[in-house]
Amino acid sequence: MTRQFGTGPPGHDGGRRRRLAARIVPTREGHGVTTIELFFDLVFVFAITQVTALMADDLGWRGILRGLVLLALLWFAWCSYAWLGNQALAAVRLLHLAVYAVAALDDAGLRRQLVRTAIPVAIAVTLLVVGAVLGGALQTALWAAALLIDYTGVYLSGSDWRLPSPGHFAERHGLIVIIALGESIIAVGVGVTDLPLTVPIAGAALLGLAVSVALWWLYFDVVAPVAERELTRREGDARVRLARDSYTYLHFPMVAGVIYLALGLKKVAEYVGDTAHHGLAYPLPTTALWAMYGGVAAYLLAHLGFRLRNIGSINRPRAVVAVVVLVAPLAVGGLPAIVALAVLAGVLVALIVFEVVRYAEARAAIRAEFAEH
Repeated sequence: MTRQFGTGPPGHDGGRRRRLAARIVPTREGHGVTTIELFFDLVFVFAITQVTALMADDLGWRGILRGLVLLALLWFAWCSYAWLGNQALAAVRLLHLAVYAVAALDDAGLRRQLVRTAIPVAIAVTLLVVGAVLGGALQTALWAAALLIDYTGVYLSGSDWRLPSPGHFAERHGLIVIIALGESIIAVGVGVTDLPLTVPIAGAALLGLAVSVALWWLYFDVVAPVAERELTRREGDARVRLARDSYTYLHFPMVAGVIYLALGLKKVAEYVGDTAHHGLAYPLPTTALWAMYGGVAAYLLAHLGFRLRNIGSINRPRAVVAVVVLVAPLAVGGLPAIVALAVLAGVLVALIVFEVVRYAEARAAIRAEFAEH
């Protein structure tokens, strides 16, 4: 169904609609991601790379915390447009709530939801502006407060949203995971931009690629299609709540985990490549090591929550590996940077091999189910 504003004859409420001059195209069940949404995501690609660069330049726990706050703010901005894009495929350059209000002209429930949501959003935006003016430690504190108010306020404001196209919504989040994984690959190259290609650098690049591919496989092999199936099976409020929990909230630690991994990969490449200051025998700084391993652990733990919310069960092998990866820095902290990366890659590859063999029949059944559709 297409709804065109400003085309009605005089006396048929055409005046207001002409002033809005917007074309709203509601999505349908099988609608996919549009090219304008992909183009819009390029802004977030650049923003994510800048977050990684910020943390790399301030490699300490303060920098790690500041990076997390910035990434979380960017994530909620992106999520807002993911929800909007599922409702209306036009005018995304306008302010999110204003455009959503246009899309909800004939939907009283959605308008009420927007009013409730506008309150925490307005408070959070105010704190962001004040923090930007003050700068320094107060900026970080106020932005963290804005983040807390925004995340909790939106969650508590209700679930009277609309999600007509679950496939579009799931695909949208899958693509942002790919963008984050792309940043983890780019980070290796950025870390050695001014250095000549050597065997250690090539080795670090291959190991980093192996980790990124492993994380890609863990999400897209069966997790993503099963989650999309579960989202499609639900309707109304149940679908909205599942989308909110599984995608808007539980995908954030996945994306954040990959970005922290990217920080670690960048530092590994720097250490093995810059022989004048470091070299193959040097271990990673503590912050970079924990960022790399902790990022992967956060990614796996988010997978556990994602599956638990979708189908009510836990993937035990991934739970075990998540714990192993989380405590591994205590054991590999003194090892050379490239060895620490090799251990991480080996653990993830071993997990994938185990799942491929152990769950061969279940994976085949899932693939056959989706092949029929």
